[in-house]
Amino acid sequence: VERLVAVGGLPDQLEPVGAPGEGFDPNIHEAIGVRTVADAAANDTVVTVHLVGYRLGDRLVRPARVEVGRYSGDMPAS
Repeated sequence: VERLVAVGGLPDQLEPVGAPGEGFDPNIHEAIGVRTVADAAANDTVVTVHLVGYRLGDRLVRPARVEVGRYSGDMPAS
């Protein structure tokens, strides 16, 4: 998909989805892992994007493959 976008092979309306820091949404993200985070605000957010997803209008072409942050209050402070 990335190569087709680069050479203009797909419509301009193709929008990438999945960015670090955004809230995890199972409708557009595929969770491939969970990573423990020290900040409670990062709970259930995307911490790593392994493969960018794409949306064409309101239709999902491919979900983003991501790791999701999971807060654990018992982590030692660093």
